Amino acid sequence: MAIRLTPVQKILIRLIHRDARAQLRRTLTKVHPADIATIFPLIPEQEQQRLIDVLFEQRLAGKTLRELPVAFLREILESMDDARLAEICQRLSPDDATDFLGHLPTERADRILSAIRGEIHDRLTELLGYPPETAGGRMTSEFLALQDTMTVGDAQVEVRKNRELDNLFYVYVVDEAGKLEGVLALRELVLQDPDVPIQQIMQRNVSKATTDTPQEEVANLIAHYDLLAIPVVDVDDTLLGIVTIDDVVDVMREEATRDIYQLAGLDLEDKVFTSPFRSVRLRIPWLFLNLLTAFLAASVIGLFEDTIAQFAVLAMFMPVVAGMGGNAGTQTLTVMVRGIALGELELKGARRALLKEMVVGILNGLSTGLLIAVAVYLWKRNLYLALILASAQWINLFLAGFFGTLIPLALRRFKLDPALASSVFLTTVTDICGFLVFLGLATLFLQHLV
Repeated sequence: MAIRLTPVQKILIRLIHRDARAQLRRTLTKVHPADIATIFPLIPEQEQQRLIDVLFEQRLAGKTLRELPVAFLREILESMDDARLAEICQRLSPDDATDFLGHLPTERADRILSAIRGEIHDRLTELLGYPPETAGGRMTSEFLALQDTMTVGDAQVEVRKNRELDNLFYVYVVDEAGKLEGVLALRELVLQDPDVPIQQIMQRNVSKATTDTPQEEVANLIAHYDLLAIPVVDVDDTLLGIVTIDDVVDVMREEATRDIYQLAGLDLEDKVFTSPFRSVRLRIPWLFLNLLTAFLAASVIGLFEDTIAQFAVLAMFMPVVAGMGGNAGTQTLTVMVRGIALGELELKGARRALLKEMVVGILNGLSTGLLIAVAVYLWKRNLYLALILASAQWINLFLAGFFGTLIPLALRRFKLDPALASSVFLTTVTDICGFLVFLGLATLFLQHLV
């Protein structure tokens, strides 16, 4: 979908192009960082640097850059010097700064981290110690925790003292050791009498994650329970941080992009404006793999060379059977990968999902097979050819449903990403099975065809 720029964004692009910095500074203060970030991919690299310089002067660089897609952000960060990156990280919240450093090579990230002093350095060091795709790697240490001995009035005072916190959706209740006891929404604090102990009104059954919880599971928890943030604890239930909904949106977007790219056999670094040579290097391995599987399908056709030679019309209809099987399999595969990614489908529910997709394949095969049979008979006036095509179509769509379910579940069983290479395996199976069934039936009834 084409990017539709607002009038202000168009003005920004013109100001950047003219290098009218004074006007650009005034205009940038009136535009949301997300709208500024949209401009980056639309301007040349030299003008991107010009925009970064002005953003840095206006103390908007960090807020704007964090809105960029990950792959594009990495390119921008590579072009920035260490001193500027260190200053940006000091201005950002710890979780955003950790994300920035996580996109850099380890040696450079350590160099920038060493240039940051004080409490921010300690916080970033702690957060960088967790794997980036876990709750620990995604959490922020900026949250409000209250002692369980406080009253509502005491809690209200603490909220006002910490009004600068960006993530003040909930307040968390802890004991003297810092262990999580409960949670309170701000609305509850406002509506309660100041003398009420917070232990009486806090929610004790708290949805939480541990530092090693995968980010996809954290996203599912927040979505399932309609939360704005979720607390992160260690093995002793000590409250360490929170993961907020804005980070979850980023996770969902990243995971969706990863699954889409992997289903197509693409690398996440391959973007619209990636250089042609880099795109070729990223795509060519998958094309070589597809070429190998194409030769496997061709070898199956070669087994029936004599049959095709005697009744050449078969070559006309071979792509119909293989193509329909591939399309039907991709439909099943997409549903399965989505279900696994969102936690809707686990291995224990595999049998039910497999039976359902097999039934869908049978019914779709019968419907499309009947349509093909009628069309082919009216066209070629050959009843056996029509029946062979219909039968091959029915069998191949049944197999497409079967393998479209089985392949991603098998990859999941062996701890592999179901989106990775599933489409390559599936199209190979549907092509080979489609050709084998269609040409096999044609060979069996060849005397009725010629």
